[in-house]
Amino acid sequence: ISEAKTCLLEAVKEMSEMGDPLGEAKAINWLGNTYERLGNDIEALNCHLRALEMREKNADNEGVGASLNNIGNLYLRLEDYPTALSYYLKALELRRQIADEEGEAATLTNIGIIYYRLGKYAEARDYGLRGVERFRRCKNFQGYANALNNLGLVYVKLEEDDKAIQFYNQCREIYAEISDKQGEANALNNLGLLFVKKGKHSDALSYYEKSLEITRQVGD
Repeated sequence: ISEAKTCLLEAVKEMSEMGDPLGEAKAINWLGNTYERLGNDIEALNCHLRALEMREKNADNEGVGASLNNIGNLYLRLEDYPTALSYYLKALELRRQIADEEGEAATLTNIGIIYYRLGKYAEARDYGLRGVERFRRCKNFQGYANALNNLGLVYVKLEEDDKAIQFYNQCREIYAEISDKQGEANALNNLGLLFVKKGKHSDALSYYEKSLEITRQVGD
């Protein structure tokens, strides 16, 4: 990761010298993501705000939407949910205006996560369902599976276990199709947790064993 940071700092410098503000903004955005992975939240936020400002100045609406969403992601990780939500809502409005359906799907899903964290499960469900539908339409199967898994968690909180099982099974099948072993293992584990809650311990054990088997495969 440190090597990536060095390369991106050089890329930012080169793009600036070339007079390419959009390329510079993109490199700064990637640098912000790298700082996040390094745990340097202050530098990450500074980068995302710089990228946002440059993209706004150059009327890069798709980039602006991405930057707003990225800033929301950072505040979500920091558990500042009101600030995260404000950035997500701005991103959602813009992405809808420019017909960025895949970006809209991601932001809708993120808003659903915010409401889940806030304990507002009906709102989490509504935004999550909209995100799922858009991921499905644009054939982003990774996003689709992740959004389905999130909805499973929401339906557990809403005490609608049958729907939760339905969504967990759907995402499990998609994870298997796209060879996302970690996602598949996680979905199986969630099913195990749900069947423990329902008192069906034999079924729960079966799901746990399948999850463990896949986890061991990934570890190998």
